[in-house]
Amino acid sequence: SPSTGRTNSLSPLLSTSAGSQSSLQRLDLVRSLATSHGLLDELISIFDTIAFSSEELQIILNKIATKHKTDKHDLQSLIASAKHEKTFERILDETYRSQAKILAIELQAEKSRVLELTQSNADLENIIRQFQQQQQQQPNNIAQYEQIILPYQIQLRRLADENARLQHQLHAYSMLPATINELKQQQHILNEQLRQLTIRNSALENEAAESERASKHAAEIYKKADTQKQERIEQMIADINKYKKLDKELTNFRQKYNEIDNNLNGKINEVTHQRDGLRVHCNLLKEQVEQYEQLQIKYDKLIQSKSNNSTVQIQQEINDLKAKNDELRQRNWKIMEELNKSLHEQQDNKNTKSS
Repeated sequence: SPSTGRTNSLSPLLSTSAGSQSSLQRLDLVRSLATSHGLLDELISIFDTIAFSSEELQIILNKIATKHKTDKHDLQSLIASAKHEKTFERILDETYRSQAKILAIELQAEKSRVLELTQSNADLENIIRQFQQQQQQQPNNIAQYEQIILPYQIQLRRLADENARLQHQLHAYSMLPATINELKQQQHILNEQLRQLTIRNSALENEAAESERASKHAAEIYKKADTQKQERIEQMIADINKYKKLDKELTNFRQKYNEIDNNLNGKINEVTHQRDGLRVHCNLLKEQVEQYEQLQIKYDKLIQSKSNNSTVQIQQEINDLKAKNDELRQRNWKIMEELNKSLHEQQDNKNTKSS
């Protein structure tokens, strides 16, 4: 009946308006959830159970586009900071899978909405057709039927406009595979960039390893050089201590040499004094020898002039004088030998000191 058709045709509108508040509450809940598989399941269940109006769908699409731009910016940041190929591929895969699921959900929701509107349009056309048949059968009730049909015509016009908009959106969503292909192309470009970054990263790692090896080699060289330097320093310290010891010994030797030289000079002075005394004594002995020779001459003369009795006494005196003279000569020779020996030693010491 018309009343039944009117009730059936108004039921989607009532469900849409009643579901709007619930959908807004659900959207608030979705905004508070983290991006995960649970969020995707929640979104799928929301789009499966609730019919959204075109304004609500436009709001959702705007939010998804904004989120897509944000995710794209975050994805570029992740690409710039990615270090491992597996992690980067996993992030890309999850991102593309999430975007594909969201787009599939949106497409499915739009298809469901278009089917609902198409069904509603068909129901309204059936109702109008029934009314037209009844109008032909009952021409007297035209005014009554016009009053009944007028709300349905208004609703039909609104649904037709909304259907046109949804058809346009459906056409836009039908172009999504090209967008997915673009995403795949971007993924291919990103994979190529990632491969180049991986090659560059490997080269940088090799350079870093080479630098580390060179640093270790340089550290070993520096350590070896430092060890050799320390050994040379220790050797120099030992040599310095040795030289200090030698210098101390040389100082002691010089001190002893000075003492010996002073003692030797004293002895030389003493020997020189003795030599001078011996020379004086030698001169005295020479004078005595001359006197003895003169006495010998006198003795010879006396021998000729005196008798034989006095000859024995004189001979005894002569013998005593000869013995005394021999003793003085031997003593003089010993003194001269000691003096010459002292002079030679003094000369040798002076030569040693000058060298």
